[in-house]
Amino acid sequence: MIEETPYFLTLETEFKTVKQGEVEVKIPEKINARQVSLFPILPSITWNFNF
Repeated sequence: MIEETPYFLTLETEFKTVKQGEVEVKIPEKINARQVSLFPILPSITWNFNF
């Protein structure tokens, strides 16, 4: 079984600026999704006992 660490997604929008007369308008051009892990590195500890 593979366990994944908790994560969340963020959306980042890239805008393109278009000038119409005296007014500058920002138009969404591209949307990027990023995954951010809450616990990127979780140490694991293994115990071995021999009797």
